[in-house]
Amino acid sequence: MNMKKILILALSLLWMPTLRAQRWLGGDISLLPSYEDAGTKYYDRKGTEWSALNIFKDVGWRAMRVRLFVDPSNASDEHKGEGVCQDLPYVIRLSKQIKEAGLQLMLDLHYSDTWADPSKQFVPKRWERESTGVRARKYPKALADSVYAYTTHVLKTLKAEGIVPDMIQTGNEITYGMLWPAGKVMPDDDANWDVFSSLLKAGVKACREQCPEAQVIIHTEHAQDWNATRGYYERIGRYGVDYDVIGLSYYPMWHGTVRHLGVVIDSLHQVFSKPVMIVETAAYYSHENDPWESGKNHDGEAYPATVEGQRQFVEDLVAELSGHKCVTGLFWWFPEENGSGKQVTHNWLNRGLFDNRTGKALPALSALRPFTVTGSGRGRRPFRPRPVIDEPAEQWSPTTLIVMYDESVGKKYLKEAFEKSGAEIIYEYRIIHGFAIRKPDSMTLDEAIEYYKKVKGCIAVNKDRRVQLMEQH
Repeated sequence: MNMKKILILALSLLWMPTLRAQRWLGGDISLLPSYEDAGTKYYDRKGTEWSALNIFKDVGWRAMRVRLFVDPSNASDEHKGEGVCQDLPYVIRLSKQIKEAGLQLMLDLHYSDTWADPSKQFVPKRWERESTGVRARKYPKALADSVYAYTTHVLKTLKAEGIVPDMIQTGNEITYGMLWPAGKVMPDDDANWDVFSSLLKAGVKACREQCPEAQVIIHTEHAQDWNATRGYYERIGRYGVDYDVIGLSYYPMWHGTVRHLGVVIDSLHQVFSKPVMIVETAAYYSHENDPWESGKNHDGEAYPATVEGQRQFVEDLVAELSGHKCVTGLFWWFPEENGSGKQVTHNWLNRGLFDNRTGKALPALSALRPFTVTGSGRGRRPFRPRPVIDEPAEQWSPTTLIVMYDESVGKKYLKEAFEKSGAEIIYEYRIIHGFAIRKPDSMTLDEAIEYYKKVKGCIAVNKDRRVQLMEQH
């Protein structure tokens, strides 16, 4: 080997760790073309008008996430009004913009015609025959074949357009499975995991065949519940699902404190030795024109629903994640929300990174930037290996439970059960389809959990974590 080749090899070996240590900062910008078509204007912090992509790039974003629905024309009017419109032609158009801007692409396959999340995983209309009744129980392979064929078609079509995803999610927030009822599971129970894992493996197989360089992400949303999270990924491994990255949703109003998230991340890395990405996060800066949130500061216990509260959350989150070398991605959900122009969605969520009234970038956008340069563990909270979580009982409320239900079944049966048992409804969650309740005096917490789990339509019953505000500072 001559000296030139030796030098090239040495340089490549020095460069490889840098590539592996890359931290991807970005966001799910799936509704951006709709805003652009409406003529919406975006402004940076100085008030200069730019394209949204250029504003994101200017603060260090290097990757974008895009959701894909099977056939969103079948979605309800309500869901269409919330931004469900991303069919394959729409995604091709947006993905070309992302790639032409020199950014990485994360493709989020929903395997549904509409929103897929912990309370709903609706089977696409075209696959209904394979997913219900006797046929689904006797021939689960037919549904897995549909997943494989569809995923293959999507990726082949993208490649024909010159688009190769760098990261692919096979399902969105699939803590309780996907393609219900055929692929419905519990994260802490082996029941039906053979069917669910066959669906996942079919999707992953297509990804490996069509995009062998892409990282495959398995995405769950129970970041606050170590037992459920550990049980889920243990089963993923036991049933032989091939994947590269653990993807988590983390929202401070639903998933515990930032510090607790850090403990979960440490535990995940120690048990599973996989990179972790926060593939969804966001926090409120307001509740204006938001029909789902009652009260000026609802869900603002940890961080107030103000511009400063949102910025403080970002600062705390980035500081925490900087101490975890295994964290390789941080993606903001719906950063492009901008109600300052023509109407695009029916209402506002107020969790984006632009002011809905002015279209001007919020301080939280700039506060995300340090994530891209703090991968060495030299953040405000330096990396210290922590033991795998063994959660003491006092971390949980002794009287409060969070009960989630299947949207397709509805809440009628749960509300009847609450009334019959003497439980008190503290709050109804509109977006995630669930209730916070105070358990009946006649039951222990564990008895109440088992009682409500048996109610028709109930997906999960979880203890309610006590929020320790001082943990975040």
